[in-house]
Amino acid sequence: MPTNKNAFIRLLALDKLLSTGSGYTFNQLLERVNERLIEMGITPIQRRQLYNDLANMESFFGALIHKEKYGRGYRYRYEDPNFSIRWGMMGSAIDQIDKLFSTLTHLYGPATDDDARKIIADFLAKIRHVKPNISPYIFLDHNEYVNGLEHLDELLNAILNRRVLKITYQSFHSPAPVEIIYHPYVIRQYNYRWFVIGRNEQENHNRWVLGLDRIKNIEEENSIQYVNSPVQNWKEHFEELIGVTWPDGEKPKIVELIFTQDAAPRVITKPIHPTQKQKRLPDGRLKVTIQVVLNKELENLILSFGEQVCVESPDELRNSIVQRLSGAYRCYQS
Repeated sequence: MPTNKNAFIRLLALDKLLSTGSGYTFNQLLERVNERLIEMGITPIQRRQLYNDLANMESFFGALIHKEKYGRGYRYRYEDPNFSIRWGMMGSAIDQIDKLFSTLTHLYGPATDDDARKIIADFLAKIRHVKPNISPYIFLDHNEYVNGLEHLDELLNAILNRRVLKITYQSFHSPAPVEIIYHPYVIRQYNYRWFVIGRNEQENHNRWVLGLDRIKNIEEENSIQYVNSPVQNWKEHFEELIGVTWPDGEKPKIVELIFTQDAAPRVITKPIHPTQKQKRLPDGRLKVTIQVVLNKELENLILSFGEQVCVESPDELRNSIVQRLSGAYRCYQS
């Protein structure tokens, strides 16, 4: 049974290849799997590992792999094109769900215990009654290849047990990794990425955000005492901003936005923030007011509406959006 992230990535890549078309030769499988590994920043495998992976798919997941003579070798594919090892992995996923539930109970307390157990029990019951040969008919937005999730357990354990960490980290703008003495406080998922927020010892900063996908290594740092978070209620903290970053010295401000008549129904049915208040204007446009910290994530959300929104206030946000739109316009003038 595969027990690490790299093995799962290889097997999922093979699973997709073996259920596609008339099959692939061994060399083609090796090439495609290694292409996927290189995309993920993982060292390519050799032929022997691929043989072992194919054997594991048959022995652990019951895959029936058909080998058809092709030239001097064979082409490989599933005998049943509807088969997928993802169903065999479901047992492992259920164990992970149970582990995650235990963690959530620690983080949010026993008050949610009964309701959460009912939801999970219902979810697991439905899984067990789904037949493997039924095509999926619900597709949710997610990124199954997101990097950094292998650090999630270690970070959660450090938060729960109040451990200081030495994290080797390389930001998108840094030419080389750096070591950060870090007191992790909370995990946040936003826009398909995962982040940890905590205290950066060297910077004396208590809301330092690290992307899990940029973490290179984690070690415990036992020589430094853990410093508790100055934020007493992280739920309220996140209700005052969009995304994860809270710029130094910033406080929540009233933001006024005017949406076009075409965009109005979407913004009404899917508010952009829990503090949203809205009012229809005589010409059909929608005036929306929210109270949030000004940060890049807020700007990115506004820009995602393109010409369908205009910032009325505050001026600093309006000017920043104008500058970014002007920069985008210049890209199309060359």
